[in-house]
Amino acid sequence: MNKIFKNIVFASFLLSACSSAGSPEPKCPLVSIEKNTADAFFFKEETNKSIIDKTLEVNLMGYNGSCVYNKEHTELTFTINVNFKVKLGAAAKSRKQQFSYFVALPQFYPQNNAKQIFTVNLEFPEGVDVVNYRDEPVEITIPVKDSETGHDFIVYIGLQLDKNMLEYNRMLNSSKY
Repeated sequence: MNKIFKNIVFASFLLSACSSAGSPEPKCPLVSIEKNTADAFFFKEETNKSIIDKTLEVNLMGYNGSCVYNKEHTELTFTINVNFKVKLGAAAKSRKQQFSYFVALPQFYPQNNAKQIFTVNLEFPEGVDVVNYRDEPVEITIPVKDSETGHDFIVYIGLQLDKNMLEYNRMLNSSKY
């Protein structure tokens, strides 16, 4: 089942005369994965951040995407599949785990649907502590003006983190360089 969210149209859009014969491949939005939201580390206690206290580690590995314009060239539908590497930590009490990620279009902020959060429920098979996971497709419908292409928009994807998790990632990333 596809997850769909649409952005509200702010202005009137001119219809373009788009020919289907010899049309170039539609340009998809640019996708950005910010390094501080590319990883999530879950610990049994917020104060203990050692490897033995880790319950789950999630790495956003990338995405696959495609796009298509509607007939009138007033909307671009961008379909994205987000890929993760998920590791069960030593302190995990259950093989059932959960994490969330977001897909955002800052150009449409402050609208509520400028950022959508998706929750992944995952159960690790017995004896398997690392899995590669691809979530269901997410469809984003973007209103476009006559002169716009997908490259005029940036889609951000990342793991949904609380303040402490984000600070932890920033500390880790600053110590890597």
